Amino acid sequence: MADVEPLVPPPSKEYLQHKRKAEAAAGRAPVATEPLQKKQAAVAPTKLTPTTWATIAGERSCCRAFSSTNVFCTLRTPLLLFITLFTFWLPLVVVIPPAALLLPIGTFLLLCFGTMRKLRGDPYWGVVLWVQRLHILTQYVQFGAGRVQSREAYKLSEVAPRRTLSKQPLPLGWGLMVADYQEEEMDAAVILGSIFGSARVSAALVPVPRLLELLRVMTYYLPWREKLTSFERGEDPVKYVMQEVGSIYPSIAQVWLDKTSDAALTHFARSGLGAHRVELAPDTNPFGAKYMVRTNALAALEVRPGYGTYGGDAYFDTDWRPVAIVRAERRHPARAPAEGIACAADGAHGACGADGVNGACGADDTGGEDNADPYGGCDWWRSLADVTYRPGDGYLWEQAKFGFRSSLFVLVTFVDHLFMLHMQTSELVTVAARERLSAGHPIRRFLLPFTYGAITINAWARTALCDYRTTTHRAFAFTDRSYARAWAVAPTLAPASGAGSLFAYPQRTGAGGDTGGEGDLFDEFLKRQSGPIYGSPGVDTPFLRAAAKYHSHVSAWVGAYVKHYYPTGVDVTQEAELQAFIEQVVLTSSASTLNDAGASLEAALAAASGDPLRSRAMLIAFLTRFVELVTLGHEQVGSVQVYAQDASFAAFRWKAGDLCGTKEAAMHGAILMCLTSSIAPTLMPDPTSTFEQHDWAYLYPASSTAEADQLQEINRRFQEGLGELAREMDLYSQKAPSRPFPDNTGVWTANPRYMETSVSI
Repeated sequence: MADVEPLVPPPSKEYLQHKRKAEAAAGRAPVATEPLQKKQAAVAPTKLTPTTWATIAGERSCCRAFSSTNVFCTLRTPLLLFITLFTFWLPLVVVIPPAALLLPIGTFLLLCFGTMRKLRGDPYWGVVLWVQRLHILTQYVQFGAGRVQSREAYKLSEVAPRRTLSKQPLPLGWGLMVADYQEEEMDAAVILGSIFGSARVSAALVPVPRLLELLRVMTYYLPWREKLTSFERGEDPVKYVMQEVGSIYPSIAQVWLDKTSDAALTHFARSGLGAHRVELAPDTNPFGAKYMVRTNALAALEVRPGYGTYGGDAYFDTDWRPVAIVRAERRHPARAPAEGIACAADGAHGACGADGVNGACGADDTGGEDNADPYGGCDWWRSLADVTYRPGDGYLWEQAKFGFRSSLFVLVTFVDHLFMLHMQTSELVTVAARERLSAGHPIRRFLLPFTYGAITINAWARTALCDYRTTTHRAFAFTDRSYARAWAVAPTLAPASGAGSLFAYPQRTGAGGDTGGEGDLFDEFLKRQSGPIYGSPGVDTPFLRAAAKYHSHVSAWVGAYVKHYYPTGVDVTQEAELQAFIEQVVLTSSASTLNDAGASLEAALAAASGDPLRSRAMLIAFLTRFVELVTLGHEQVGSVQVYAQDASFAAFRWKAGDLCGTKEAAMHGAILMCLTSSIAPTLMPDPTSTFEQHDWAYLYPASSTAEADQLQEINRRFQEGLGELAREMDLYSQKAPSRPFPDNTGVWTANPRYMETSVSI
């Protein structure tokens, strides 16, 4: 096969300007950034630095959302809502002849294909993007601005009575059940719900999940045209996607002047997307490394033909300098290293080891003349072998870094965000609260801001993200087979430390799996459950320290609230609703029913049932963990705008041998990110609102004005604490350039200023 050099764009003018300013501020002479070269002995390592493209901030606005057709902005309500309603009014096809719907649907499709030249020929993504454009528009119509205040979102008159909800199974997700879209209780969380005056009426008239399901079914049987178009040299991947989706792209708080250097890899793992997955490296590792972030769990999942494979465990030394990336790769029997087959420098024949010997399967392999494999070039069942890449390996090291960043992007998006947070945490707690707690129960009222819109977004996710040929399947490089396997092994892909899980499962330490007693088991559970959601033994980073501070504020606030209503403890004999609520969450969690950890958890909860103070401590720990997960946790795993807009920073899929995602992958990742740009209530007041406008203490049951004032004061202290932490985090990020490595970067995802109250986006 011809030796073709992968195309890597040169640095942008904006990046060079930022770099010169940063170097000048640090007292260093500016150094020109050169485009990436192929691995050659004569090329100095300093010339192997890939391009960092400047971040472009999104601008979420009504008219900008339709920049390609500005004429419609002057008629934003009548014409576009007419098109929207008739497009979504699918149930009427029963009573209205289908021909009557051809005009609005045809107009809608014409808009899809006529205003998005970069997505022509791809009906699925075109329709998804336009649905989100219309969704943003309807939110502006509902709220009249780009933000929603607490009193607009959470209304006591809309709190639904306790009852069993209608649910549908998650197609590939462990038998988990997802509440139907029409079960959403808050009008503001449903498209045009505030205008129609009822979430259920709006859900019936504008059945988004039904449209998405119809779209999925139709496109499932259409040819899935797989294109692998690389960016041209000098073509900016950020500008490429933002010209199309910038008007509805979520805002970006993070600052990345350098995205691809070795130092940037440290920041990416330590303070960025991998911050919650850092762990101590085994003492036996051959690199003398102290820290690591793993993604090799994805290596066993095959990819579609032509794409690079997932995986890579990154190792860092005591000073946080990257020392190695170990990739688990399938070995072709005809290409064992002992045979000394030469390695292609451009990676066209698969990834190469540091010794220049190619022993791994590549996109051009067929698994043997008599055993051709259409799913990525190497038999999916072949065993994996570790291949080590080190700094100084030139182009291969850059490939390993890009593959690691992209693999972590996929792992966090699929496992930590979609599966663990949305389906295993938000959905389970929201459904249990609706089905087990009455409308006036203090815990149900407390949870309202943190379950807001969860039924809506999770019902959308069930249809649009969790089945074959949906957005995640199309955006990732998985085959049909590996996509199903990814769902099957999703719980095992979670962080080994248990970080980000709703329950910190107690460990059975005694002989035969028994502990010293129920009291010891409960004490261990409470100790683990009461800690921050993120943390790993022996690891201390700015992100984890900030997360611990946030945990202290949330824990104190939840504790004050629970103790107000349960001053002498929680007597489960008098709190049948509360006990049923906790039991349903535990028993509907896949982890609590399919392994020994679930049995240990049930035993720990049973140990608390006879002690009111223990039961109260358990309730505080549970609520604290849930609040942290849907606020801090969702910000950490879901605030990935800066990565999704730059396919050279990280991509969901990429052509084998390239250091940048394909044009198609860049657009698909950006569109998927646009689905998170919906307007949602924030945890803290925005700069234009006051505490009184933002406060949700009016939701709490109070028997008198004095009690209502006490509850509001609990919220006020919480908001004041968040404000102090936000200012501290703002200052930390602002002063980042003046600090030495590795602390010379900010921490944004642990800043409560950027958090929403729920996973409603």
